[in-house]
Amino acid sequence: MKKLLKIKYLLPALVALAVSCVLYCNFKTNTDFFKMDFSSGITVLIGIIISYFLVNRDNNEKNLKDTTEKIIDKIQGMIRNPMMYKFNEDVDVRDIHMTKRAIDNKLNLLKKVSKKLDFENEIEYIISQFDEYVTLVDDHINDIEYLKRSELDLKRRILLIDDKFDEIKLKLYL
Repeated sequence: MKKLLKIKYLLPALVALAVSCVLYCNFKTNTDFFKMDFSSGITVLIGIIISYFLVNRDNNEKNLKDTTEKIIDKIQGMIRNPMMYKFNEDVDVRDIHMTKRAIDNKLNLLKKVSKKLDFENEIEYIISQFDEYVTLVDDHINDIEYLKRSELDLKRRILLIDDKFDEIKLKLYL
């Protein structure tokens, strides 16, 4: 581990030293090394500004995609919880409502960025499937026996949502 750490710092130090030596040698042999006319300076400045904005734009888009993926991962973690489709007499209705609300809030966040990241159709499908899930659960929240019998239907909806989230993740980076 210590050897790897030494190499990690040694390589950049050697590169910096080599670049410094080359600059020093160029400056010593050519006294006009740092002199340039006005048009060359403007050209370099314009190149730097354009490069900065292009890199910054790409970084912003990458950050948006990474944040979107993290939100999707959180939702997938919530919906994969067996509590979402396996109901029993010990179920706490408040936990179910809080989880549904959290998922709904995160879906609304994703809907806001869906147009920019080009997954509007997928998020609309997910929202419709989740609305059907919520309707089914809310309509029968006091009838646990019905929800037990509906486990396969609930799980099917959850799996459809989960699959569509995987599709969005792939689409983000294509």
